[in-house]
Amino acid sequence: MPMAPFSIFERVESAALRQVFQLIGTAFDPVYLTEYRRINQTIWQEVERGEVKPTSVKVRRFELLLNTIGIAYSPDALSARYLECLAESPELIQGLRKCWRRCTGNTEWPF
Repeated sequence: MPMAPFSIFERVESAALRQVFQLIGTAFDPVYLTEYRRINQTIWQEVERGEVKPTSVKVRRFELLLNTIGIAYSPDALSARYLECLAESPELIQGLRKCWRRCTGNTEWPF
């Protein structure tokens, strides 16, 4: 039975976060993932209530995470690296290809 899409994303999210900390030369602690998810959820709830603009989420979550875990690094740079790691995930790319085929009926991947 195929896994639910959120399960795939959670695995990819976790791998991307691990990878980004490795890229900046910081040993990954599982607490970072827990804190990241807590912070991310809180910020998106603030967006839903109209307290925060959606455009601020991608950097703000890393600003809060870095402050929480006590690591001095640019939240802008960490966010950019994280999004690169996320986008390069083989699991997400494979999932996109499957989705493309199902939605379009086209077996040719255009990208």
